[in-house]
Amino acid sequence: MHLINFKEFSSQELNKMVDLGIEIKHDPKKYSKMFAGKSSALIFQKTSTRTRVAFEVAATQLGGHALFIDWRTTNFMLADISDEIRYLSSNVDCIMARLLCAVTKSIIQAKH
Repeated sequence: MHLINFKEFSSQELNKMVDLGIEIKHDPKKYSKMFAGKSSALIFQKTSTRTRVAFEVAATQLGGHALFIDWRTTNFMLADISDEIRYLSSNVDCIMARLLCAVTKSIIQAKH
């Protein structure tokens, strides 16, 4: 599944997501193993302290592991972005990317 924006979801689906988020906040212990054994890659082309902290903390609280990847210290600037994303996705369970608009189209096209 590729989540680019919320426009792809119906209001009913969005409500279910919000309800699940509220449930997780009210009973975090129930979900503390939800991502056990799972890894998330957090790619940042556009820096954001709040986004990074929120995703790293969420991954940890749900029992998973978040891997911070700074765009400037990778081959994303040198290699074909689609190839890099395909390779990365073969190693992690989830990719969260905070990107500048010009790069977003390339990421979308890197679907498996």
